[in-house]
Amino acid sequence: MYLKKIIGPIIFFAIFFLCDIFLTKIYKKIKDPNPLHLKKIAIKHPAYHHTFKSNTHLKAKFRNVSYNIYTNSLGFKDKKKREISKKTNKNKRVIFIGDSFTEGVSLNYEDSFVGIIDGVVNKNIEVLNAGRGSYSPIIFYAKIKHLIDIERLEFDEIIVLPDIGDYADEVFNYTMNLEGKVIGKDNLNKDKRFNFNKKKKFNIKEKIKNNTTVIYYILNYINDIFYGDYSKEYKKNPWFFLVTEKWHWIDKWTIYEDEYKRYAANGEKKMIVYMDKLIELTKKKNIKVTIVVYPHISQVWYEDLNSKHVKIWQSFAERKNVNFINLFPLFVEENIKDDRKIEILKENYIIDDGHFNKKGNKKIAEYILNNYAF
Repeated sequence: MYLKKIIGPIIFFAIFFLCDIFLTKIYKKIKDPNPLHLKKIAIKHPAYHHTFKSNTHLKAKFRNVSYNIYTNSLGFKDKKKREISKKTNKNKRVIFIGDSFTEGVSLNYEDSFVGIIDGVVNKNIEVLNAGRGSYSPIIFYAKIKHLIDIERLEFDEIIVLPDIGDYADEVFNYTMNLEGKVIGKDNLNKDKRFNFNKKKKFNIKEKIKNNTTVIYYILNYINDIFYGDYSKEYKKNPWFFLVTEKWHWIDKWTIYEDEYKRYAANGEKKMIVYMDKLIELTKKKNIKVTIVVYPHISQVWYEDLNSKHVKIWQSFAERKNVNFINLFPLFVEENIKDDRKIEILKENYIIDDGHFNKKGNKKIAEYILNNYAF
């Protein structure tokens, strides 16, 4: 008798749970049909791991922000679909290369710092953006080498932007095979030498959050009654949680020595190896190099003006006799209150994300234009 009484509610809850999962998937597709990974336009590359499809347009959407991605014949983000000749008809061709910050995530090309620079430089100078999300020096080298040796693309200068997150990419995500091709983490994890990533533990809270809507809302409401409404505090000040919580670890190695020793020291060694190779390659081709560094949100919060990241690349640039531009003073201030830090973050970075917003990109563009001889 007792079993008959509870079997009905169990079946009801199971059906309700499955319906919630099903409807949540539909809702997510309607709300955000083109998430950040951009499957419709992102492709693998045999030499340098990944890139964009060439001559493609995608109306993308990220966190309710719509933007356009156009790519040219080289698969570079651009102002429109267009053919790029092997040899420029301009006086000079300059190529930017970096990761998602350089690509201009969630921004139209014209609002990214590369696009802004492209729009105002002398008409006799051609600007191209070879940057792409999750690139790091191993890919910088492989891609530039491919462009020179295989594509036979001619250019005069490259502006390289090593990112604070690149140290993790170099250690955890990429290596190079004997043929000089970049291999990604799917291949690395088959080789114990590169299997740095521990398997994630099953997290029921994350599973419920990512796969349900109504059930997560109910459980979250019950949790708030007993433990307080965390979400209100997070919405009020997302920056505080991003820059103080250890789970946002990607830019903490310049702050905490234990994080540097855990992986970034090895990442630094590997980055230097491939940046050395890049410099050697460009010198042979008489291509000018400039290195540019910029802060993540944690560097703003912890007033990390004289950052380890800056010192690494300033020292490298001096040893290699290449140009160096430090953008940290644009965003990092010392001896300021938390309110001022939050003001800087809101002004220059995308809330709840950490990439530069339109205003941050504009600041970078103006500074580079004023401190670089185009």
